[in-house]
Amino acid sequence: MADDMYLSPIEQAIRQAMRDGLFDNLPGEGKPLNLNGSDDPNTPDDMRLAYKIMKDNDVVPDWMMLSELLDQQKKKIHYELRRGLRAYNGAIHDAERDGDLGRRHRANQTWERLLSTFHEVIEHYNRNVLTYNIKAPSMVAKRPYMNLEHEVKRMQRE
Repeated sequence: MADDMYLSPIEQAIRQAMRDGLFDNLPGEGKPLNLNGSDDPNTPDDMRLAYKIMKDNDVVPDWMMLSELLDQQKKKIHYELRRGLRAYNGAIHDAERDGDLGRRHRANQTWERLLSTFHEVIEHYNRNVLTYNIKAPSMVAKRPYMNLEHEVKRMQRE
């Protein structure tokens, strides 16, 4: 899909395989992760103890918590950006309908201020993505960065 263009060819192939259902009905699907590592012979001994301590104390790795935060942030950014874009398009439409150049100018100024704010919000989001990508284990898919222009263009096509 559109988000796939920011992924490596390997990640794109994995996503396509997921869409094609090649990972459906695998053993353990839908079951919680085994964080104690005792059943996995590939888990290093020092990590087995760490996983056991985490499990015994109901602790989730920080990269997993950051993943949830990123999901929430992205959802909120998309919601607010759609809302702002609808308001801007409505204001432009009304200004053109009424032939009010001043109103159109004010709508454009407001939109530019809003884009500036979103640019800062997305920079913050992307810093969190960088942190996540550094902290997440190598076998976990990395998250793509968000690009404001790309998001606006995609929403305009919707």
